[in-house]
Amino acid sequence: MTTKRDFFHSVTIALIRFARRCGMANAEIERMLGLDLSRLDLSDISIDPQQLLQFIHTISVRFSVRVNGIQLAEYTTVADYGITAYLLMNCRNMREVLENKQKYFPLMGNVTHLAVKMDNDLTTLSRKKTQILPAEIERMVLEYLSASILARFEELTGKRVPVINVEFSFLEPVDLPAYQEAFGQVPFFDKEQTTLSICRSYLELPLQTANSKLLPVFEEHARACYSTLIGSVSASERVGNLLAAQLPCQPQLEDIAGELGFSSRTLKQNLKNEGTTFSKIRDQIRYQYARQALERNNCSITEVGLQLGFFEHSSFFHAFKRWSGKTPLLFQNDLRNKRGC
Repeated sequence: MTTKRDFFHSVTIALIRFARRCGMANAEIERMLGLDLSRLDLSDISIDPQQLLQFIHTISVRFSVRVNGIQLAEYTTVADYGITAYLLMNCRNMREVLENKQKYFPLMGNVTHLAVKMDNDLTTLSRKKTQILPAEIERMVLEYLSASILARFEELTGKRVPVINVEFSFLEPVDLPAYQEAFGQVPFFDKEQTTLSICRSYLELPLQTANSKLLPVFEEHARACYSTLIGSVSASERVGNLLAAQLPCQPQLEDIAGELGFSSRTLKQNLKNEGTTFSKIRDQIRYQYARQALERNNCSITEVGLQLGFFEHSSFFHAFKRWSGKTPLLFQNDLRNKRGC
């Protein structure tokens, strides 16, 4: 089961534009990213995160700049969201924009799902850690996604939305003034999730491009594209991708079904038709995570077990042995012997 994702499309486009602005030639950009910029198509962008990381490092060193997601948000517009852009631009207000971003986020190349929580007068937009990207790219993606939400608000409504609270799931960076300028405050760092809170009333701001006659046309087209995209990926693969993206969190079947737009019963049946179950897929993903953590050897066996939700030392030992035929300790010992250390 693969957990590889296409990288977030509009971030890649923003990076290309930023590199051009810095003075990098198109030929070098094409060589480093493996893209033909004369025929750039959102559907063609599928870049390995490590490849993109090397691209960022090259820009940083050559032009003596620190690439962050906040500045990249200035290099994209809502039109860079592909087919979804037409749907979003014709919505009546920002509440509909956010609802459709949640609903059709796979069409936008997202690697992390946007959750929207409305509580009294507050609306909080949150994203979990992906667990599948290098730390530097994860930071940049989360910066970009948070800053671009505000940028798209202003682009679509003509009004700047004040931020009530902002938190990031990565450690505090060195360039705090950039954050204060973008969000009107210094964010909190090293939190469980990346969140952005605004006044709920701003969701009712009307769009400058709203068109009630075109909206249902683009809604139908988005539904058709979504069905085509999702229909080409099995339910078990989609469940595995979501579970892998949310590790070490332990979402339940109901949570995953909700993110996929299914009832729990429908998801169970779809998985049964594919000859598997939610528990089996979750065990596969947890085993992959445990193997990788033990191979890196940067935390103890007990810590790996706790990260995967095993609060009893023996429970993790039994589970890992059931998955691999070996205890975690034997697995590590065999690994050391193979490496000759």
